[in-house]
Amino acid sequence: MRKLARRLERHLGAQALLILLVAWPAVALAGGGSWAGSLGRTLAFTAVGTAVLAFDRRRDGRAVGISDEAVADLDRQLRHGELPRRRRERVAMYRLLVHRRHRMRHAWLALPLLALGIATALAVIVKGAVGAGLFLLATLLVIAALGAWGSHRQLTRLRRLEESLVRARERERDRDRSRRPSGPALPSPA
Repeated sequence: MRKLARRLERHLGAQALLILLVAWPAVALAGGGSWAGSLGRTLAFTAVGTAVLAFDRRRDGRAVGISDEAVADLDRQLRHGELPRRRRERVAMYRLLVHRRHRMRHAWLALPLLALGIATALAVIVKGAVGAGLFLLATLLVIAALGAWGSHRQLTRLRRLEESLVRARERERDRDRSRRPSGPALPSPA
């Protein structure tokens, strides 16, 4: 099962195929339309979702300086709170961690969209559809609360991992210092 999960994490094409196989019957049965039409809709949504994921992976890989597949492995380790054993991977994870924290701090698009949604809900209430407006407002507030909670949880996880990476780097430096010979340096032969 772990091998399948890792393969799915690394290969976006496999993820897209699995989403398509699961979502197509669900969309066809829920939509009530033709199977061919539901396949077209599912293909379009799967293609857009996969393109967004590929764009994010490529952007993370460029920011960190590693391949897309390595980004997938580091992302899995970030989610599970695992520290890589190799120094090079720890440095890449630290860069990815800093990049993700920066992106999360500058996610400015969410607030204007939330304000637009609240304004829409208030406009619906003013127009007379109080029940629909209150439902929309409550839904927006729940989504905002869940988003804030998830963001806080992710930032806390990233901070903990950053502290662990810094501690591991300090331990590595201490080991390197203890291995160096102490005492006066020998003159180099001329």
